[in-house]
Amino acid sequence: MGLLAVSVFAVLYWYTLAPTVLWGDSAKLAIYVKEMTIVFDPVGNHMLHTLIGKLFSWLPFGDFAYRQNLMSAFFGILALWFFYLAMRRLLQHEAAAFLATVCLGLSHTFWLASVINESYSLCIFFFTTGFFLLLTWEEKRKDVYLILHFFLMGVALLNNLLSGLMIIATFFYLLLLERGRRWLLSDRGLLGIVCFLLGCSPMLILAFRNAPLDLGANRWFLRPGDLLSELSLYPAYLFYQFPFVGFGLGLLGTRKMVRERGKFFWVLLTVFFLNILLACGYMRQRNFFLMLPTYVLFAVWIGFGLRGAMASKGASHPSFALGALALLVILPVGLYLSLPHFSKRYQIDFVRGRQLAFRDNNRFYLNPVKRSEFGPRQYGLASLEVVKPGSLIIGDFTPMMVLLYYQEIEGLRPDVSIDATIDRYVFFPEKREELYRLIERETGRRPVYLADNEENYYSIRELEKRFTLIPQGPLWEVRRHDS
Repeated sequence: MGLLAVSVFAVLYWYTLAPTVLWGDSAKLAIYVKEMTIVFDPVGNHMLHTLIGKLFSWLPFGDFAYRQNLMSAFFGILALWFFYLAMRRLLQHEAAAFLATVCLGLSHTFWLASVINESYSLCIFFFTTGFFLLLTWEEKRKDVYLILHFFLMGVALLNNLLSGLMIIATFFYLLLLERGRRWLLSDRGLLGIVCFLLGCSPMLILAFRNAPLDLGANRWFLRPGDLLSELSLYPAYLFYQFPFVGFGLGLLGTRKMVRERGKFFWVLLTVFFLNILLACGYMRQRNFFLMLPTYVLFAVWIGFGLRGAMASKGASHPSFALGALALLVILPVGLYLSLPHFSKRYQIDFVRGRQLAFRDNNRFYLNPVKRSEFGPRQYGLASLEVVKPGSLIIGDFTPMMVLLYYQEIEGLRPDVSIDATIDRYVFFPEKREELYRLIERETGRRPVYLADNEENYYSIRELEKRFTLIPQGPLWEVRRHDS
């Protein structure tokens, strides 16, 4: 049944895969692969993702961005395979493990992360593989599984610091078990620590070779003031991943798991809440992806809820499993496909995000299907076509990475300068005067364009007092009033 699930999701993710470059991080990560950008920056570099992306860049089909998107699908499928193996070992119930895997594979954010170029499907691959190795070590009592687990935990840090949650889960789990405590205090525990350090050694070497990482430069990502509001939204995020039946089964499964695997449940619950706190304190644009480990853990509880439901009188008949499968597929897929249309018809902005040319926010964020997502391509090509020779384009990270992708990977418009650092003015409004001085200086030298006319990013009303803004395709040309 596991092979069936993996095969079906392989087809699904391939069919719904993004066909080319997407906004922001997706474009940035592709540029990193092209340029082989590997430095010590655990917050935003993802060196392992870059190295593996180089291998995928050699595939003989699709454009460069498509091949990077395909890497996410590959690791999303592997993550589901190890999740299924872990659930089968945990539940000792084939059908429940299969259905829980289906729930995770169809959950909105896991599906989305598996069809676009991001580091998260690779992160969840290590997450599910780690749980499988822990459970295998517990059952077979062979230390090779735990030592391999420690090594992979170190390797996982080369991709995404979110993998640090697995380190917390591992030590908490071992400390709860008498055998685990003895193992940690033995020479085998020391070997595990050495293997962990060996796994993350490339990052440690770069850390020693380079200047210390300036985390202060990333403080603007942290929004403690938004913590409570984001926490209040988390149940809605979770419900959107597993709507209706899945959500109820997950709540039911927590009770079942407490009774049957109490120690392991408390480990998962601790990681669950730590992950929520980490994600809610980070910038809102990343919350959906940063909460992915909690969705994996909730899928574990769904598995326990399914097994408990199937154990009840009359529910063990195959027709019950088929009915559950139908509901667990139809409800989330129907919701993802219909909600963007509902929002458009009734003019409801569920996302509350900034608008970009060629992007429907509700469709882009609420529907994981990216098969027809050509908006960033349209934006990038139209922008680079309309600007005058030797121009400067000023904008924020999200659209500017698309322009840099076409310039640095596709070789378009090398004469154009692209300033993708507008964020330093957006998140520190007191510095916005520096932006106006920059525009004043540059408009005297060459044509200057803004990526869009977002009020919160450029304070357009204030900007128009000083300059004239003229729409040029998806961009806005900035001219002095006297010109």
